[in-house]
Amino acid sequence: LALQEVHRGGASVPTEVPDGVCPDRIEAALPGRARADIFEIARELRLWLFYAPSMRNGPPGSGATEEDRGNALLCTRALNDLVAMELPLEAMRRVPMGATFTAQTNDGDAWSVNVWSVHLDNKASFARNLGSGGMVGRMQQARALADSVSGASVVLAGDFNTWAVGPIERAVEIVEERFPDAICTDDGPTMIFTALPDRRVDYMFARLVPGARLRYGRLLDPRGSDHRPLLGWLVPAPITSATPSGAKR
Repeated sequence: LALQEVHRGGASVPTEVPDGVCPDRIEAALPGRARADIFEIARELRLWLFYAPSMRNGPPGSGATEEDRGNALLCTRALNDLVAMELPLEAMRRVPMGATFTAQTNDGDAWSVNVWSVHLDNKASFARNLGSGGMVGRMQQARALADSVSGASVVLAGDFNTWAVGPIERAVEIVEERFPDAICTDDGPTMIFTALPDRRVDYMFARLVPGARLRYGRLLDPRGSDHRPLLGWLVPAPITSATPSGAKR
């Protein structure tokens, strides 16, 4: 699971921060369910967790506990090669993060994939962006992400906040050029707006070894979020062995 804007609470979150640097608090209402932070969820589901905070979740004293929020990866397999990076600052601090897990195919062959949870900025200076011929903040973040993530079996997933229209919104184009091996089976809107038309802002991208492929689509039930989740199927490349010319197999 690649998640964005999850929260962490408790004593590990600093209580003293400079004035004027904290974003507003996000606290989703969950009818019939108690609110839980990402560490509680991982313990309850017995999953491996990698969490990287991007920012505080509201100023000190704004909730029952001190909180920050950021991206997370949850997995039934051990997570290794943990990496977090800070994107060029636009309006808010954004920290995509990645980890590698190893699994087995149905035939018992081992394979590994490096998965990243990504959240680009949703705000920017309109004067600077439009004067530069595009949403330059997200373009810069997309380039930094594409330049920094290496490897032959990589999946990027998350909220790219591409709510603008037309040629001014190029973040997806920039990432897709470097990670072209994902096929979307349903390109409908993923962001649920209240006063504007719904928009597609969530994506999965992949760069895979020859023969491997990633297909993904939407789940229509938002499960309490203002985004519809994405579900992907990753099919590893088949294992082949070299055979000398004329030999029988």
